[in-house]
Amino acid sequence: MTRAIIGAGVLAASVVMHCVIAFKVLPSFELMFRDFGNASLPWLTQVALSNVWRYGWLVWFIGVGGLGVFRVAIGKKPYLLSVALALGSGSWVVSIFAVYLPIFTLAGSIHD
Repeated sequence: MTRAIIGAGVLAASVVMHCVIAFKVLPSFELMFRDFGNASLPWLTQVALSNVWRYGWLVWFIGVGGLGVFRVAIGKKPYLLSVALALGSGSWVVSIFAVYLPIFTLAGSIHD
C-alpha cells in the first residue's frame, strides 16, 4: 500500500508539472513565435504546440498512471506506473526542447 501512495504522489506531481508546462510555458512560447511572422516552425515545435500534444499527455498521465497506481494498490508489479511516469516525464523534455528548437535554429543562422 505504501508503494501505491508514493506512486500516487509522484503521479500527482507529474500531472502538476505537465499542466505548468502545457498551459503556462507552451502558450507563452506560442505568442512569441507569432512575432516571428510567417516563418515556418520545425515540425517538432508544431507538434508540441498542438492541443493534441497538450491534452493527450494529460490524458496519458491521468489514465495510464491512475491505472498503474490502482494495480500497485492491489498488489501487482509497478511496471505500468513506471512506464506511464517515464514516458510522461519524457514528454516534458521533448516539450521544452521543441519550443527552444526555433531559437537554436535562429541563433545558428545568425552565427553562419
